[in-house]
Amino acid sequence: ELQESTIPDWGQVPAYSEALDRTLGPDSLERMQAQADPLFPEFRDVSQTLFNNFVDHVPGLTN
Repeated sequence: ELQESTIPDWGQVPAYSEALDRTLGPDSLERMQAQADPLFPEFRDVSQTLFNNFVDHVPGLTN
């Protein structure tokens, strides 16, 4: 599950942050977070819609 803390949490794992820097260059974690931050409101909305649609089509589930 993607949360606003996912990228910083991954950054606490040295192997992940080092691999990201090797792949995308220095400060890649910060740049990735800056790119992701403005997308979270839409991500939450789309996730809620997806969940609601799923619940609507599974017999016996209610939201």
